[in-house]
Amino acid sequence: METNETSASDGDELRGGATTSSDAQPAAPADGAVGRGEAGEDDRLEPEGLTQAEKRLLGGLAAAGLVILLIIVAVNLFSGDDAADPETAGDPAAATGAGDGPADGAAVVPTVESLSPTTGAVVDAFDRDGLDGGDLGWSVLGSGEWTVSDGTLRSGSEPEGVSPMVVTEVPEDFGADWAFSITVDQAGQSTGFVWGVEDENNYWEMRVNTEYAVVVFNQVTDGTPTQVKTLGPAGFGSGERYTIQHVGDTVTLAANGQPFVTLSDPSLEEPRQVGVIASTDAEGSFKLAEVANIEAAG
Repeated sequence: METNETSASDGDELRGGATTSSDAQPAAPADGAVGRGEAGEDDRLEPEGLTQAEKRLLGGLAAAGLVILLIIVAVNLFSGDDAADPETAGDPAAATGAGDGPADGAAVVPTVESLSPTTGAVVDAFDRDGLDGGDLGWSVLGSGEWTVSDGTLRSGSEPEGVSPMVVTEVPEDFGADWAFSITVDQAGQSTGFVWGVEDENNYWEMRVNTEYAVVVFNQVTDGTPTQVKTLGPAGFGSGERYTIQHVGDTVTLAANGQPFVTLSDPSLEEPRQVGVIASTDAEGSFKLAEVANIEAAG
C-alpha cells in the first residue's frame, strides 16, 4: 500500500529572524553614575529585583509555553506520524498497525512468515470486452456493475452509494487450499478485496479508506460489518499485487508476496468465492487475476 498501518497507518508525506551588529562599543558611564565592574572596585552589585508586572508577564509566558508543549504532544500521540517514509507508507506489509484503531479481533492470529508455493495457476488477463468469458468466470454480487476492457477490470459508477463486488468461485478440483492473486490498477475510496464470500451480505473484506490513509478489515454478517483490524498509514498502490491465501479455515493476505495479516475463523473454511469490491462513488480497477492450487506440504 502507499501502512500509512495509523495507524494509521495507516504516508504513507519557518524561517525568519533578525541580526544585530556587534561592532558598537558600550557608552562610558556618565559622571557620578555607579560604575559596574570598573577597575579597582571590589563591590559586587546584586541583580535588580523584578517588578510585579514583570513577574506576571514571565509567569504568563511560561504557562503559554506549557500549553503549546501539551498540544504538540497530543497531536503527535493521536494523529500518528505524518512524515511517514514515502517508500513504505502505503504498504500494508510495512504498517505495524500498533495503536491503530481498536484492539485486533479474535480472528487475527500471528502472521505467517511466507506464502506457500502454488501450482496449476489459472489466469484471467481481462483481454476481452465484457465481464463474461475468461477462464475464471465472474459474478457480480450486489447493486451496480463491473466491466472488462483493455486488460482491466473496472467498477461502475451507478447507482450511487453502493459497493458491488465481483467474485470468482475457486473450482473444487483445486482442493481445500488455494490462492487468489490480482494486481491493483486504481484504488478509489472503499476499494478492496473480499473472501469467505457466501453471498452479498455475508463475507470478509479488506478495504482502503483513502481519506484517513488506513486499511480496514471487516467481517460482514447479514449486511452488518464488524471491524476486525486496521492498518495505517496504508493504502493500495497502483501496480501492487495482492494475494489471498486460503488454507483450511485460515486466510493470509500478502502484498507483492509479503504476508502482512493472517486471519483464522471457522466461517472461512467452506466458502470458495473470492474477489474484489469497490464503491460506485470512486472507481476501482484491477488487472491480471489468478487462482492457483497450493502445493501439498512435504
